[in-house]
Amino acid sequence: MFERTQDLANKNGQLRNAIQEKEILLKEIHHRVKNNLQLTSSLLNLQSKQVKDENTKIALREGQARIKSMSMIHQKLYQSDSLSEIPLQEYLNQLTQNIKHTSNIDGKEIEIEIHTNEKISIDHAIPVGLISNELLTNSFKYAFTNKDHGKISISFSLENDEAQFIYEDDGVGIENIDNQNRNSLGLNLVDMLTRQLHGVLETSSYKGLKFTLTFPTNLNQS
Repeated sequence: MFERTQDLANKNGQLRNAIQEKEILLKEIHHRVKNNLQLTSSLLNLQSKQVKDENTKIALREGQARIKSMSMIHQKLYQSDSLSEIPLQEYLNQLTQNIKHTSNIDGKEIEIEIHTNEKISIDHAIPVGLISNELLTNSFKYAFTNKDHGKISISFSLENDEAQFIYEDDGVGIENIDNQNRNSLGLNLVDMLTRQLHGVLETSSYKGLKFTLTFPTNLNQS
């Protein structure tokens, strides 16, 4: 009996060690992915300084911002006790401040509200992060052109097996957003990521811009 108990204790110890080793390895992977993404972002930054065409510079800077939004997710996972999910509020706070800092909104007071207490898996965090990046960039570039004050609101909630992401700004809006304005890279990327999440995206442009994204939290069910 004693030998069986001792053997079970030894196996449990080996299992705990194996789990700890895998956790350390996963953290190292997230750390290396983050470093590689940051290196790619730095290369794009260097490249943007070498080109003279302003449109090319803008495209490189936007690509850099997208890569940075993914890098932040891997950084959060590396720092988190959980290796599979991150606190979304903390991530979105950092993302919005980064984009606001690099945007040309001098003299404008833009209020940003983020409402969520949820944690989100990496499978959902990357597309949701990229969608947030595109919508925030769009708002800072175009929504408040003729306004000194503005407001952006982001909310994310989970209920049963469904997630809902809502993005709103009170800017100038986009005329006929469901039809003629889907040719921009940013909005096309939002559409592509919505399909990746197997979600449904509803848009409206009354007294600003509103995107409502609903998607299943279990992608295997869709």
